[in-house]
Amino acid sequence: MNSLLIDNVVMHNFCESRLTNYYPPEIVNAYTSLFITCIPIIYGFPKNRYFFYIAILFILNGFASLYYHYYLNYIGKISDEICMILINYYCILGFMNVNYNNQIDNQIVIKQYQNYNQLATLLFILFNCIQYFDFLFPFLFATYVIPTLYLSYQISQRYNYNYYSLCFSFIGIICWIVSEVHCNEYTYLGHAIWHITFPLGVYKLVLLYDRKTLVLIY
Repeated sequence: MNSLLIDNVVMHNFCESRLTNYYPPEIVNAYTSLFITCIPIIYGFPKNRYFFYIAILFILNGFASLYYHYYLNYIGKISDEICMILINYYCILGFMNVNYNNQIDNQIVIKQYQNYNQLATLLFILFNCIQYFDFLFPFLFATYVIPTLYLSYQISQRYNYNYYSLCFSFIGIICWIVSEVHCNEYTYLGHAIWHITFPLGVYKLVLLYDRKTLVLIY
């Protein structure tokens, strides 16, 4: 099912609205989105610049996601998804700094990967604005998360930091994909589970890494 725009309502693959013939609002998806906003307020704000940006984007993302799922319009869609893309963008930047331990000798390496990350983020945002390809967003976003997971693995191997909190995020990814592919009166809750588990796992990891490095090299 490709995404369409009819009477200012975005028709997409969210299971909850598919069960109601795309008629807004998606009550469960909308109100569980507020948990994303509450995470930085509950767990505190990082001191690292990139990680602090993530906290601000979490707050904005919760409200954007609430608006999107309640009204299912195009403005809500773009606001919600761009926040998600930018959160992963800053995760990659912050994790690179942790991974290389802010060593001056690695500035060239970090700058190089930063350029790749900026290009990927820009292309992702531009591609995501094409309404026809909206159904691909969960799969493209999951692909974009792979470098973040790889950096987390490298950090855990190099500095013996754990990244077990990402188990929560992994559960959220699986639940969202299942709800998209096999939608029924039970699996529609998968997206709501994503709203809770995915950001919680990411933010806990961000806070862990924030305690390990506060000095940025650029």
